[in-house]
Amino acid sequence: MSDEQTTERPSGGADFFIGYSSRRSPAQRRFLRSAASVSVTAAAILALALAAAQPSSDPGVFEYGRVRTLEATVLEASGALVLGGLQPVDGERLPAMPGPSLVSRPGKHGAEQLLDPFAGRRVVLSGTLVHSPAGSMVEISGPPQARRPQEAALASSASAEPRPEPDGTGTQVVELIGEIVDSKCLLGVMKPGRGARHRACAVRCISGGVPAALLTREEHGGRLYVLRGEAGEPLSSELLDRVGVPVRVRGRVTREGDLWLLRTAAASIDAL
Repeated sequence: MSDEQTTERPSGGADFFIGYSSRRSPAQRRFLRSAASVSVTAAAILALALAAAQPSSDPGVFEYGRVRTLEATVLEASGALVLGGLQPVDGERLPAMPGPSLVSRPGKHGAEQLLDPFAGRRVVLSGTLVHSPAGSMVEISGPPQARRPQEAALASSASAEPRPEPDGTGTQVVELIGEIVDSKCLLGVMKPGRGARHRACAVRCISGGVPAALLTREEHGGRLYVLRGEAGEPLSSELLDRVGVPVRVRGRVTREGDLWLLRTAAASIDAL
């Protein structure tokens, strides 16, 4: 049967679509052009609407693959060992970020034990930076090395960061509502670094020694508090059943520079 025979139309002006025919009537061509235009426009609008409906990603930065040589002072903050006065050894400028900085090792491991022999001293170490407006962390790649006394004195005077005066924190019990997170992922290593989807990862990180923290709700300031025991000891296994869910925590707040800490006990943390 010829193409002309298959596209013959009956009288009365009826216009039939024949899928296997390459010939289209003017009316069919107009319809197909309009349908294609409407479909493409609708798909673009739907894509934009879905993108706009997505929650904004956390602002943290993980300098993955970029290992820096850094110099810092090992400070004690409510029992936690942290790094203050960070400086690049090679003179390369560091990004602006809150301090002092928490520490971890690559993967899901804590690193405070690496700093134990150097409390109060100036050290040189290699590490990768993790930072966000909520705080900062150094993922330590190798054992820190103590600076020589003369070098440490010069470095400390050149990079002196005055420790804040007592501001009344730690003197009264407060009650905060938020979510227990692992500080490493929350600060930028993972996105999202919080919520039910991240709970399994947070449990493994905290189990490995990454500092646990409380991320408070916006109505409570939207702040990150590193969690410590009442005597300053790290909290880990006793928190795991309440990680990644809304909780109410009672404890005493302390502060070291931009770093906020909350001394509490497992019995003072209630799932909501």
